[in-house]
Amino acid sequence: MRMNSVSVGVVGILIPTYNRLPFLEKSLASALNQTCRDVEVVVIDNGSTDGTPGYMAGIDDPRVRYLVNDRNLGLVGSINKGISLMSEAVSWCTILCDDDLLESEYVADMSEFVASRQDVGVAYVPLTFIDADGRPVRKGIAGPETESALSYLKARSQNRRETYLTGVFFPRKSFEAIGGYPAFTTGMATDDAFIFHLGVMGKLVGCNKKAEAFVRLHEGSESVSLAGGLLKHFQALLDFRDYCCRVARDNGFSERDVEQWIKGKIKLWLNSELIKAIRTGMEDRSGKRKKEALDEIHGSEGRLKGYLSLRFRADLYLYERFDIFLGKHKLYFALWRIITW
Repeated sequence: MRMNSVSVGVVGILIPTYNRLPFLEKSLASALNQTCRDVEVVVIDNGSTDGTPGYMAGIDDPRVRYLVNDRNLGLVGSINKGISLMSEAVSWCTILCDDDLLESEYVADMSEFVASRQDVGVAYVPLTFIDADGRPVRKGIAGPETESALSYLKARSQNRRETYLTGVFFPRKSFEAIGGYPAFTTGMATDDAFIFHLGVMGKLVGCNKKAEAFVRLHEGSESVSLAGGLLKHFQALLDFRDYCCRVARDNGFSERDVEQWIKGKIKLWLNSELIKAIRTGMEDRSGKRKKEALDEIHGSEGRLKGYLSLRFRADLYLYERFDIFLGKHKLYFALWRIITW
């Protein structure tokens, strides 16, 4: 067992949970099995009815506190409440989603990383995505050891970084200074905004390649759908744009650059999802899904103005007029990559 040579004191690990007991057991175990024992684990429950309270009652470890909200506060409310209830001994924190895992050296490695880099206002780790049974699916995209908050935001907007809530390591004082975890229409891009703002507070965003965290992909994880969900996620991305532009403005950065980066991110995401909707409609031989997809797209065009790409408009025309979809052909896809997105 390798212990860290530099310490930042007690590290707080917050686990928000709701009706995920089979996964929570593993997540909590990964938090308690850290080689660095100076941790304080807070499990905050939004009112689970799957046996979680009984399971937590059997946990006999003085480092663990279990809290049940009087009402469901959602993820954002639970995070902000949970961090505020940590003891004064906690100076650095991390949030562990109740279906994810931390590698056993995570706290030790992250403590050493930030202690030796005073300008790092937030740090994350390369992620390994796993399936419901814990089998590796793929590796996430990491960044350089340190970079500016603006560099991180630009790269993240271009899908050249891959960060989620799990694995992010941040100072408690900075968390409080930025007003806690941001609340958007949905959870879309909240992690990106959170990391960007914390990075601004400390000048740099760090990526510690010695540490590791695991993000679980399964049917219960957040997903994006066209029916009812796409417009809400689109609005969340607009919330993200407004939030980051405000942070840039308040700190003397180029608000125009930030807005352009995020507009590119929104356009890339939105058109990908709309093209998926066309593909789904093509696969439904009854024609019902085609009509639903077209009604939803045309009904939303006013709100999506300025974000619809030329390629999507071409795909939509061919789909609507001739009932064909060329996006599955590699040559067609390659042609559009040459022309424009």
